[in-house]
Amino acid sequence: MTIDLPTIPPIAFIAIGALLGLMVGSFLNVVIARLPVMMARDWRGQCAELCGRSLRAGHGPRGNASEEALCHLVRCRLIRDSGDKSATAASVDGSVIDGAVHGPDNRPGGIRPGDIREAPFNLMAPRSHCPHCGHTLSITENIPLISYLLLGGRCAACHLPIPARYPLVESAGAVMAGIVAWRLGVCVPAIWAMILTWILIALAFMDFEHQQLPDAITLPTLWLGLTLNLFTIYTSVAHAVIGAILGYGVLWIVYHLFRFLTGKEGMGYGDFKLFAMAGAWLGWQALPAILLMASVAAATVGIALIRLGGHDRNVPIPFGPYIAMATWVVLLWGAY
Repeated sequence: MTIDLPTIPPIAFIAIGALLGLMVGSFLNVVIARLPVMMARDWRGQCAELCGRSLRAGHGPRGNASEEALCHLVRCRLIRDSGDKSATAASVDGSVIDGAVHGPDNRPGGIRPGDIREAPFNLMAPRSHCPHCGHTLSITENIPLISYLLLGGRCAACHLPIPARYPLVESAGAVMAGIVAWRLGVCVPAIWAMILTWILIALAFMDFEHQQLPDAITLPTLWLGLTLNLFTIYTSVAHAVIGAILGYGVLWIVYHLFRFLTGKEGMGYGDFKLFAMAGAWLGWQALPAILLMASVAAATVGIALIRLGGHDRNVPIPFGPYIAMATWVVLLWGAY
């Protein structure tokens, strides 16, 4: 379905898309860096509270097996994250979890559930800062890509290199949005395609860097695709629904077959949801091309890393970036 926008010269539409992509790319860097940390902090806070309630209720080591296993896992994670070398993860009495959660004498340094929940750490706060020295970036140091070039790729305070991911994401956001505007022209589907492009960039880098494809991104984007296709933006709603079902189901079956045959997990559930998301946007007809392209690319890179880079074949390679890139290619050039 093509919905025309007010008359905008194609070159201006491309320039606007690229400029927006540059600015959105700066925000994507915040999402990529902070969302996994926010999720981990929330998980630790919930687990600490749950285990603390279990211990106060007289469960924990003397409770049922699932509670004991959970508390032991929480103790291990909290001890590790708190840096308390004196505590041993093998201890199963209440003092370990209390020490790991509250710290000695409740002084700062221990991890408390309240600290995890109340610390001002989200997508808006604290302000952008150097990951090495904590230097808070000024307005001029926050200008997407340009500030990186003016600073010579180094922090203005500590002069250590700025991670390459920052200019890469900003450049990708601009270039790929410009390509979308050029390929699809001045129309509503092009605008939604830019939004999907930026989401795919965030997911690809997040999976590459953190091995995570958060439900907080994949599931709303899946529903957005289904909603758009109620108006046949990219495909019919029937094809979109079937695409979401098959996208999840096919990889779920592959995962369990691989696990049955090898005893190993070949991919994560986030990959299923990302593939379902692609099906919801582009319909089930797009899935074979996406899966083939992603699989060939992942296999090629994996073999090259093992043969040339000495990559340990037992260390998994994230599949999400390849699904994301293949989805973007099919979005623009596929027949769906």
